Amino acid sequence: MKTVKLITIGEYTTRKLIQELASISPQGMTLTQMRARIRLLDALDASKEDELVLEDSDYSELKNIIEGVNTWMRADRDLIKVIDGIVKL
Repeated sequence: MKTVKLITIGEYTTRKLIQELASISPQGMTLTQMRARIRLLDALDASKEDELVLEDSDYSELKNIIEGVNTWMRADRDLIKVIDGIVKL
């Protein structure tokens, strides 16, 4: 099990970042990937206000989604802090 702290830094929130990245995939996704992302979104919906508890496989999926983004639109210190709070557990 992994626990991700749901934080807000500047204009960025962990919750919103996960919702946005898990909901879309510019390159498309398989049905298996869609189901895995829905599990993440369901866990996020059921989470407490300040933390998200994930099974190891769900955390691995989340980390893969974030690390798979190969074009971020802006360089932002606050965004990096929110991302690091997820991927550096």
